[in-house]
Amino acid sequence: MKSPWDWDSHPVELKPRDGGLQGWIVCFASFLCNGIIFGLMNSYGVIYVQLKETLEAEQVNNASAEASLVGSMAIGTTFMTSVAAGILSDWWDLRKTAIAGAIIASLGMFLSSFVYRKVGFLCTTYGLLFGVGSSLVYTPSLVILNHYFSRRRGMVNGLVSAGSSVFTILMPFLLGNAISGLGLANTFRLLSGFTLIMVLCSTFFRPQLGRCRSMQEDARGLRMWFRTGIWRDVRFIIWIVSMPLGLLGYFVPYVHLVQYVKDTIPDADGKWLMLCIGITSGMGKIVFGKISDIPWVNRVILQQVSFVALGMLTMVIPFVASFPALICIALVFGLFDGGLISLLGPIAYDICGPDGVSQGIGSVLALCSIPLMVGPPIAGALYEMSGSYEMAFLVAGGPPLIGALGLGLIQCIKQKPTLRASQTAETTISALDDPLYALDIRDLGPLSTQVQQMLP
Repeated sequence: MKSPWDWDSHPVELKPRDGGLQGWIVCFASFLCNGIIFGLMNSYGVIYVQLKETLEAEQVNNASAEASLVGSMAIGTTFMTSVAAGILSDWWDLRKTAIAGAIIASLGMFLSSFVYRKVGFLCTTYGLLFGVGSSLVYTPSLVILNHYFSRRRGMVNGLVSAGSSVFTILMPFLLGNAISGLGLANTFRLLSGFTLIMVLCSTFFRPQLGRCRSMQEDARGLRMWFRTGIWRDVRFIIWIVSMPLGLLGYFVPYVHLVQYVKDTIPDADGKWLMLCIGITSGMGKIVFGKISDIPWVNRVILQQVSFVALGMLTMVIPFVASFPALICIALVFGLFDGGLISLLGPIAYDICGPDGVSQGIGSVLALCSIPLMVGPPIAGALYEMSGSYEMAFLVAGGPPLIGALGLGLIQCIKQKPTLRASQTAETTISALDDPLYALDIRDLGPLSTQVQQMLP
């Protein structure tokens, strides 16, 4: 006979452990995974220049638009499949999902080395395989942080997302040297081996608690894995509509800025701008993450400010003909880029709560995939039509301003009881279906004796 204190039916207070050696090892592993994934994607502008020249030599029409499509498909696919990655992480296992994704991403890079002259095939290998694999690593790398951190959640998300900035600083020059010395095909093979590092990192994504199954699990079926509750929250709906609107032009500078410098300031090296963005993006992620941990700070407003700054800076780019001035723009752009990205995880947690954060992150990233995918090709087509990047960057700067206006509507909605890291919330043990938190039996009061007897 089951104890009257059965876990399936009694509410308890759950708290994540805040750090510890294992927690910081997980943080570093997530840092490396984010760095590898987005360091490569943010540095695609270097591959883009070489691929565009290769396609032009093959007399491919609209070489600029087609070359930019490959990179935008990779980042778009990464975000588009985030919902599936979140559900798979819940259903299967965070660690196994991430390991499988790392292997798929490496395979995509390796196959790209054989088909890089054919855009259709390259969209499949680099755009789809590498993108899907990256998604299966990226989503678990964010969710696992909630298993180990509470009070420092914002700061840790900032540190992890800073991995992309650190790698963005290094990757443009490493890719440039690799392409010059090895050629594009061997560079893809080198990157295939490089992405396998994520397999090792993913082995550390071990949840603090195993899955605690309810007796009624089979009856709940799909609803257990698909968190329908988050879709009834008006604030969540506004957020996942505003974010895609704001990100339509976001990836355009990452793809086209190097080529823009090559066209307008031939003596300058556009890769230095990517380095500048990478440096201040890392700083921005840490600074904004730390600021967002202050209890009275509104994280949504911080994201609004970031959108406004990114939009205005993007629109200014085509009117700047001085390379030092472009460096200044890149430095400020990176700062607010870091702020925008580092707030995704904390805001998803605030709105969706502990049991919905995984699919909340996955859902918003999935909807963001479409604008991220179509933005750079649209900019490339405008460049082909006009012969300059003036219209392309002006158009790209508008959507972030619209996204900022949309986020303002969240402030008009009455906020539910917050789930900020500085607080704890009562919930039921069914939250362990997505084990974001470690159980502290000292918080159970008079139930602690019975619970200790149930623990192995």
